[in-house]
Amino acid sequence: MTDEEFSDVLYFEPLTVESLTNIIEKEKPDGLLASLGGQTGLNLAMELHEAGVLEKYGVQLLGTSIESIRKGEDRNEFRQLMYDLNEPIPERALLSQLLMKLLSFLKKLASQSSFAQLIHLEEKVAELLQI
Repeated sequence: MTDEEFSDVLYFEPLTVESLTNIIEKEKPDGLLASLGGQTGLNLAMELHEAGVLEKYGVQLLGTSIESIRKGEDRNEFRQLMYDLNEPIPERALLSQLLMKLLSFLKKLASQSSFAQLIHLEEKVAELLQI
């Protein structure tokens, strides 16, 4: 938190494992609430965990577990979690259909114009789709 009313100390340091390790070593916190820092906070929590910093200093990750962060970051694990929870998720087939329509549109547009970039873009989309 960067609010002096809620924080005992404010640090204006780079958001790196090294600087956070120094702060953790000095302040000796019991816990770390990474989810308030958005994606940056979650990424740094993972890096601190992987570097062994949280375990070394006995810092408990609060609110969001390392496993939850991993599942949220890994597309396959997240997809499986959504299936397990019976939550609807967009199917890959829908995305594929949309990309095919985009490819068709680009071909039509490229044939009606002389823009080399459009043709190059069409080729790149086809390459990405492996068609």
